[in-house]
Amino acid sequence: MPNCTYCNKVFNDRQALGNHIRTHLDDSDEDLDLSLPNKLSSNTTTYISTETNVTYKKVHVEQKTNDSRREETTFINDEIINNNENINIYFPIESQSEEDDNAEVNLSDDESMTESSDEDSVISNLSYETNVDINEYNEYDALYSGVLNGPEDIYQEFPSKEYAEFMHIITKFHVQDSLANAFIKFFNKYSNRKDKPLSSTSQVGRTFIENLQVLNLDWRREIIFRYKGIEYEFEYRTVLDGIHQILMNKDIIKDFIFESVKDTPNERQYTDMYDSDWWRDVEKNLPIGVYVMPIILYADATLCDHLGKTSRHPVFMILGNIPLACRNKVDAKILLGYIPNLEYCSTSKKKSAQHCSASRELFHHALATILRPLRVLSYTGIHLYVNKSFKWFYPFLALIISDWPEACAMGAIYGSSNSSHPCHFCLVDRNTLNNIHIKKEDIIIRNEHDTKNVLRQGNSKQISTYYIRNALWKWPYFNVYTMCVPDRMHHANLGLFQYQLRFTVELLNLKYGSSSIKILEERLSQIPRYPNLKIFKSGFERLNRLTASEYHDLMKVMLFILDDLILDKNLNKNLCDLFSLWIDMYIWSRKQGYTKSDLYEFENSIIVWSDLFIKLMSKFSPSNLNLPKLHSWRFHLIPSIYQFGTVSGFTSETYELLHKTNVKQPYCMTNKHQINKQMQAIVRRQNIMTLIQKLQSRSYNTNIHHEKISKKFIKQLTQHTIDQVIDQLKNTQNLNNLWINGFEKLKSCIYDYFQDIEEWSIQDIENETIKINVCEFAYLDNNVIIRATPNYYGQASFSDVCIEMDESEQGDYLTDNGLCYVKVLLIIQVISAKLKESLELVLVYWYDFAYENVTNIQDHYFYKCAILKHVDHYTLIPLTSITNRVHIIPKFDTSNIFYVNKYIEYY
Repeated sequence: MPNCTYCNKVFNDRQALGNHIRTHLDDSDEDLDLSLPNKLSSNTTTYISTETNVTYKKVHVEQKTNDSRREETTFINDEIINNNENINIYFPIESQSEEDDNAEVNLSDDESMTESSDEDSVISNLSYETNVDINEYNEYDALYSGVLNGPEDIYQEFPSKEYAEFMHIITKFHVQDSLANAFIKFFNKYSNRKDKPLSSTSQVGRTFIENLQVLNLDWRREIIFRYKGIEYEFEYRTVLDGIHQILMNKDIIKDFIFESVKDTPNERQYTDMYDSDWWRDVEKNLPIGVYVMPIILYADATLCDHLGKTSRHPVFMILGNIPLACRNKVDAKILLGYIPNLEYCSTSKKKSAQHCSASRELFHHALATILRPLRVLSYTGIHLYVNKSFKWFYPFLALIISDWPEACAMGAIYGSSNSSHPCHFCLVDRNTLNNIHIKKEDIIIRNEHDTKNVLRQGNSKQISTYYIRNALWKWPYFNVYTMCVPDRMHHANLGLFQYQLRFTVELLNLKYGSSSIKILEERLSQIPRYPNLKIFKSGFERLNRLTASEYHDLMKVMLFILDDLILDKNLNKNLCDLFSLWIDMYIWSRKQGYTKSDLYEFENSIIVWSDLFIKLMSKFSPSNLNLPKLHSWRFHLIPSIYQFGTVSGFTSETYELLHKTNVKQPYCMTNKHQINKQMQAIVRRQNIMTLIQKLQSRSYNTNIHHEKISKKFIKQLTQHTIDQVIDQLKNTQNLNNLWINGFEKLKSCIYDYFQDIEEWSIQDIENETIKINVCEFAYLDNNVIIRATPNYYGQASFSDVCIEMDESEQGDYLTDNGLCYVKVLLIIQVISAKLKESLELVLVYWYDFAYENVTNIQDHYFYKCAILKHVDHYTLIPLTSITNRVHIIPKFDTSNIFYVNKYIEYY
């Protein structure tokens, strides 16, 4: 039977031992006693409340499992003598290092010409307070180990299903009270119902939802910090609350992962987190029958309004047990709270050493408060009800997703790229960040133990680290300096690609003046339409104002825009090579799984791109491309994949969508008084109604069936009236030539189709009346829409599509890996009494490879994209023979040459 070696008590099971151990645990970080240097000790003070006696003792726990395996855990904690009191501990104030250009909200790796930010250490007279209620630990099992309330239980609380659905609508679409109340009056007046199922007003409905007793969705409130007479109240939910809200979502947890993937004879794959080295390493050290529960946090500050005057710092969580496909859904992520901002009266006060120090203290207090239950449960585990059965889990803090400034804040690293060691992963010198060929054995990875040793010696400046009690220290299987992984959206889209694009513009402007930039922007505006691809009609505008999605769209087309842009052929080729290498590398980062050989190729693609990037662009960078994100992408991305799985598993792209629904929209709905309280009430209502929506959605058929072609016909004719329609079209001004061309070829194509396919004679065709209905659009089997219309939102839209040739036919044609390309000119429905059923056909204009008599097959391609031309060949083909829609871009300043944008399909 397990026993506690601290007090020698023996328990029947581990759960009882866990309950007991909680009385020995405290949330603070006493092992950073950091015997402060003499020069600091006279300026620091430690206060311990006399409400209870606290002594420090090393606790050693030995736990045995059924298979005689032994688990031993040693940790530093407080011995609580009186279990009935709260403990108020005032910790000492540590030395802080201030950066001369660094304020709390300006932590950035942006290019800067300022001097080094490693200033002399300063001493603050600030103290902070941490409240720990030891009885809280004894409540975990009682509160969280039962069967969870599901959406059915919440739904039954509503007076009627109409009431619930109405509240869901006004909550989801953020309907204003005046509009919602007007609808209620309208409904009550004309529905002819005596029971009046809706709430009397929308305010009453909101109050009803707020009063629903849903334990796991409630917000806790606690004063966590005092500074200059101001108490900072934190409204939050713990990670344990977040776990239980996730477990209530049955759609998300239906494929819940309990164990890592076992070894197979095939080459190992690194796909999801359960394939990762971290999961396997943790799992090996747990008793039989215990499961790993990785906790993933996401933190990133965001603006609340367009003016940029108000910001919030939300913290979200998700479980690594949820498969990646579900984990990237919005409702799989849980808001835990908004980290409070420190108040300030002036800009100079905000940048002061004392204010920056207090901001960091407040930040880590908030994190410690959110993570408090894990201080116990990471050592004792907890029983949780998952998929209709109880399982014993060990929840571990595993991963933090954030941008560079937040990652530095998590590790208390100097946030400026001008500090001596700006990388939060390692201790590389700032002047070698652009050296992509450093030997890996020469890179010193940061770790908690060595960091504390340096801080104890008062040498925080040497490692560019603030002297602070870090809330992310002392976690099992967690190193805060390496667990803040490189985020693709911030590192690639908003970081390195932004630099690449900005420096390209500067290079062109330097060599060819503004005229080359105007040509580049003009080409951007002429890119053909494609679904979900933004066309930059006004050019770049301001590059630093573009969103990650807009940079994403630019990646897809920049290679074709740069083609033959300038007279210097060598420079033009280098620029095209650079953007092609970027695309290849970026495509690697979006793969859903890797073998070790894949990761080797991925790393090589990073090196090749980095070499050319540095060669071409270093002179345009004030820091000579000593960028922390460049160094991190080169040296720390691949190890993170080994540790935690594919890059898509730790990217913030889907989290950014939550800023809109959990920060920006709730902020706009407040009256700007007690903002956080109102925002969190709105988020709670959204969470409740989302759960109810899932219950309601089960009764609806979610399989949307589309007719193959539009039933709205824009032209109706027969084979005998085609010539009349052509005459009418030619008399119409400003009509697209492709549209007219389609009708001119229609008659001959109708005759060819019925002779070759339906095996009619010419006399049969002449004698039969063939009705032809012309449509604007049609659906392919994969629900992709293709169009053929002269006016789609004011512009002509004729889709380019691909056809997959049969293997027996591929020898007769030169194809692009079995694909042929055509442009859709007409989409028609053909009806005849002689036909058993109507035909859905597409009149197409064919492409072929542009160059003839080519000996090298690579000459048919421009950076893996087929080079095409139109040929004078028109046919009618069945709609079902079309494989997919494609994006074909004309070669600028050259007639009848086109590129197939293969890169569009990888995004």
